[in-house]
Amino acid sequence: MPGISSPGLTPDVDAAAIDRMAERRRAVALAHHYRGAEGLKIAQVAERLGRSPATIKGYFYDPTGEKARSVKARYQGVCRGCGAYTQPRNGKGDAYAYCKACHPGAIERRWTRELVLAAMREWRARYGRLPSSYDWSRTHAHRRGGESLERLSAGDWPSASVVTGVCGSWKAARAAAAEHLVETGAEERRLVCRDVRHARPSSAIAILSIATTSENGAQCEVQSRKPCI
Repeated sequence: MPGISSPGLTPDVDAAAIDRMAERRRAVALAHHYRGAEGLKIAQVAERLGRSPATIKGYFYDPTGEKARSVKARYQGVCRGCGAYTQPRNGKGDAYAYCKACHPGAIERRWTRELVLAAMREWRARYGRLPSSYDWSRTHAHRRGGESLERLSAGDWPSASVVTGVCGSWKAARAAAAEHLVETGAEERRLVCRDVRHARPSSAIAILSIATTSENGAQCEVQSRKPCI
């Protein structure tokens, strides 16, 4: 019906709603005709209109659909974020507080490959080795408890499935993180050599010892490259 619009609706949505209303009115009129003029049963009317028997019963009980909309409204809520309707949860008056676009978990950190590898290196810096899939699995962490759960809760780590999705596999992710450590180690060696040249003998020995330990750890990570499942 041109020229008719509803507040808050875009032209496309408005037109679709009007089409649905017109289709329902037509179906209701036909259902009454088949039932009253031809004396057909509900199942026969449903077959004629290509609807389910329950839908045909609804046409007679609630021709305009207003009763159904009223019942639905009692179960819906209003989003605290944007004011849109929210879906019912466990009954009347218990709808979700936020819509799908506004709920607290909707805007999460989007893990890229670079962020995943940086997180793996951060884990190694804290705990001395690259993480395994068990380390970043909340299920296993809660099951083991203690130190495993404390480590997982102590930082912002991607889930095990995120690592696999972003990097292809845990083996590939660990290999990439370890290779970056070796490349970083080469730059550190250059800086260490510069520091040693300008340091006292006792300080130089300490600097070389720390650098060797760090480099050996990174090389071990690259050489192993074993998948952690």
